[in-house]
Amino acid sequence: MCGEKSKKKSGIPTIKCTPDGVYAFMNTSEPFTGHVYLKGHFGKKGCHRHFDSEEDRQVETNSPMYSTKTKFRFDACPMRRKRQINPRGLIMSGVMVVAHHSTLLTYRDRAYRIECYYREDNNVVQTEMRVK
Repeated sequence: MCGEKSKKKSGIPTIKCTPDGVYAFMNTSEPFTGHVYLKGHFGKKGCHRHFDSEEDRQVETNSPMYSTKTKFRFDACPMRRKRQINPRGLIMSGVMVVAHHSTLLTYRDRAYRIECYYREDNNVVQTEMRVK
């Protein structure tokens, strides 16, 4: 009905940091139709996933929930990089947008700040050198 709010909601994403990128998993009570993308990079390949077909929506067999998965690869999708001194490492961050329509913002759309911390180990490198 017109004016009736839909009860279909996106779940809060679970983020998994990997050496080559970031995975975002999201469970919903109904099949998700829409877009998941990194803010500022909607049109860039590797930074955007459009969920519009049955093959895009996965159903977990042991749960009544629907599950979606999106991967943002560092080599394809630029994320903010920030060096940290103490503890020594690198923080990769960005804003992931979950949109239910391709051109309009709706009350169901959400944005999530995602961060991955990669610790940098202190390694001592030794080598022998001969000078003649």
